[in-house]
Amino acid sequence: MANRVIPFSFIILFILLPFPVAAMQFDPCSITKITTDPNHQVGGGLGSFAVSGNVAVWIDQRDPNLIPRIYGVNLDDSNHIEFLIDSNAPNCSRVAMSGTRVVYYVIPADNSGLFFRVADIANQSSPAFLRFYPLMDNIGYFDISGTEVTYAGQDPNNSYLETVYLADISDSNNIRQYVISVLPTGDQIFGLSIDANHLVWSANAYNSNPYVGVADITNPGSPSIGTLWLPSGISFFDIDISGAFMVAYGRQSRIRCIFGIRGYTDVNDCNVVEIWQEGNQEYYLSGPRLDGSIAVWVVTTQLPSFSGGNGPLDATEFLIKSSNLMQNGVCTLSTLRKSTNSINAADISGRQVVWSEWTVVADLMKGAIVFQCGDWGYKSGDLNRDCKVDLFDFAIFAQDWLTCTMPDDPNCGLGAIR
Repeated sequence: MANRVIPFSFIILFILLPFPVAAMQFDPCSITKITTDPNHQVGGGLGSFAVSGNVAVWIDQRDPNLIPRIYGVNLDDSNHIEFLIDSNAPNCSRVAMSGTRVVYYVIPADNSGLFFRVADIANQSSPAFLRFYPLMDNIGYFDISGTEVTYAGQDPNNSYLETVYLADISDSNNIRQYVISVLPTGDQIFGLSIDANHLVWSANAYNSNPYVGVADITNPGSPSIGTLWLPSGISFFDIDISGAFMVAYGRQSRIRCIFGIRGYTDVNDCNVVEIWQEGNQEYYLSGPRLDGSIAVWVVTTQLPSFSGGNGPLDATEFLIKSSNLMQNGVCTLSTLRKSTNSINAADISGRQVVWSEWTVVADLMKGAIVFQCGDWGYKSGDLNRDCKVDLFDFAIFAQDWLTCTMPDDPNCGLGAIR
């Protein structure tokens, strides 16, 4: 479907492509299974695995006592031999990754208290661990960027208001934690993401429009916080940021959509753009995830169970969708993969995409994105859309020189382009 700009008081973000374009796709030779150990038991849901650089990590349930483990694999290893990161991660249900650091929380069997564990896998044969106790137990969301971990949830220390925290783990002997924001009464967080010096959270307000909180955490002890108010009828849920871009899963008038924002750090001079919406037998399942300017998410061609349908396992196809959000204002939309196997979630690092795909069990797969003509947009003079402005375009221009399509003018005729 074509991208639509949401009417908004801010500047227009993306120039919508007026002609069909060749889309990003996977290099067919790059698609392969990366969980090759026959004993693996990948959960496969969003957050149960992560990718950063050339490494993918996942939560594994192969332990006979059902205690989760954390495994990893190098994407550039042609044999995809897994390595064990953590053999004892009780009640771990979600991982996040940045560089060589993997973060997850565990809840010991003796209920001695939830804590975050950070594994640095720079030395994969001997990961270095640190732990820290968050300033609240009810963790709804968390993320990591470099040596900073953010988490959010209802905080009993702040009258159970939704609270965003930041932990600086650069010094394992002196982990510093900061309150970034305590949300007003009744506001609820639905997504959280951190990248470099910026931290964002999507929230529904009790008595106003949904919004995105944007914090500059260059000085985490005194963060600079702005509010990006969303247009009426739009709400964000899952959210991700990378560089100058933000993507989000949300709704517009009850229709599930994927949205994009360029330059989100200037909350008064940016715009929300609808990249994709449910329809034409495509229904949202999970994501999006973003790295650089490329976002990926998963949809299905049958209405999933949480939408009132028969459930995703009966879907005829599962699709990995992708969008390239460019600095010059062009936004593309692609389908990277179609499969009758169930695809639950996808993540991206650079141009490498990792996703979970069910056959008999859930496997992790990978594929490398290659760009096609059109994925960087077209010059206005590229009339034949071959990504070159040359004499062929001039010939098209000359062929129609001084012709017209003015209605009711007897000297004019019909045009081929609408």
